[in-house]
Amino acid sequence: MPKHPLCMTIVISTLALASLLCTRGVSQSVNWTKVTTVSSPPARSSHTMAYDAARQLAVLFGGTTKGGRVGDTWLWDGKAWSQAKPSSSPAARDGHAMAYDAARKQVVLFGGHTSTSRVADTWTWDGKTWTPRILLKTYPAARTGHAMAYDPIRKQVVLFGGITTTRQADTWLWNGKTWTQAKPTSAPPGRAGHAMAFDATRQQLVLFGGDTNKGGASDTWTWDGKSWAQVRPQSSPTTRWGHTMAYDASRHQVVLFGGAGQSGWLGDTWCWNGKTWVQSTPTVSPPKRVDHAMAYLGTSQQILLFGGTVNSVAADTWLTIGQGSFSPFGSGCGSKLTIALAAAPASHPMIGTQFRLQTSNAPTNSTAAVMSLGISKTNLGPFQLPLSLAPFGMPGCWLYHSYDVQWVFSMKNGSGTFSLSIPRDRKLIGSRTHLQAMVLSPNANAAQLLSSNAGTMLIGTR
Repeated sequence: MPKHPLCMTIVISTLALASLLCTRGVSQSVNWTKVTTVSSPPARSSHTMAYDAARQLAVLFGGTTKGGRVGDTWLWDGKAWSQAKPSSSPAARDGHAMAYDAARKQVVLFGGHTSTSRVADTWTWDGKTWTPRILLKTYPAARTGHAMAYDPIRKQVVLFGGITTTRQADTWLWNGKTWTQAKPTSAPPGRAGHAMAFDATRQQLVLFGGDTNKGGASDTWTWDGKSWAQVRPQSSPTTRWGHTMAYDASRHQVVLFGGAGQSGWLGDTWCWNGKTWVQSTPTVSPPKRVDHAMAYLGTSQQILLFGGTVNSVAADTWLTIGQGSFSPFGSGCGSKLTIALAAAPASHPMIGTQFRLQTSNAPTNSTAAVMSLGISKTNLGPFQLPLSLAPFGMPGCWLYHSYDVQWVFSMKNGSGTFSLSIPRDRKLIGSRTHLQAMVLSPNANAAQLLSSNAGTMLIGTR
């Protein structure tokens, strides 16, 4: 390592950045990234999830594990899973459906199959516990394999289909107090194992596929609050059931993944743009599966996928890339305030854009800084990271990643903004690299340099 970190400073083009990321073996994903978590729900299938926007948590309930049906509740906060311990809870089940009722700020659960039979109970989740909605005068018949989605225009949860004794074609509406059966002039044929999502851009609910009384389906239907209409897109996913769908608000499209079809389990990703289905071609994708669950996370603008049946029941967690992110780690150094590095407000690392990073809390006499980018945060040649910079005249300062690329930028009055031009190269989507600032700080220490915290940059797309 050079004696003085500033000696390593060079200025390179954004094309060189693209070359670095694409040739260093960095994970490159168009759509999906697998998440490693310390704790996780046990492997399962036929469970369901909904995003609780009021509490900014994804809620997972039930399903079938290797040991049978379960009735546990798990929460995803954007980084990790944790098991909830509600005072009351629905019975263990699978094949149920859930949707988040934004008007009432509750997750609504209906039906499924318990250890003994199909059920017709309604439960709501308020962030702490489940409450049974009893004394309802009308409600759907006991069923499994149905689908539910929330219609924010009409402020209703919409339920369609499922299996009672046969596959149903009925539409039910939940207004927070009771169920009402709708009487549409047209409707999809009876089915189970289909999926639904509300397309907020087109303000209509979208239904696809499922298993009908005549076999698997590959039809697309929309619900406008009064009736169903079949859409005949130019392209479409193949016949399937046991797939999932979620509306991606950041890209204004419905995303469909997986399921089972005539040729077996499926692992393809499709996007609905309001007119037709377009198949995505991710370089990294969840394995083929059926009976998994998905939910769109409003805070991080990503789709969360968990579990399902792969070779057996699975317990893996996947996220779509979304707009990218910058996740700080480590700590900066300084005599009074520690130097901080963070993404500028409303700035996201996306291909074809300028990603802005702000460095703050530096001494007011600082006039320049070096932004470094590294592939590894575990090793720098023979050195293990993080590496103390005390032997180089910077006591209390640390180097958190490999020193692969550097840029010089200006500082004024203790702060500075660095703009990183990210090329419009789709191979960069899903790339993870690390960034840290070294600030020229006269009289701060022998090296006259102070370091910031570091951060992991995940490159996304619009």
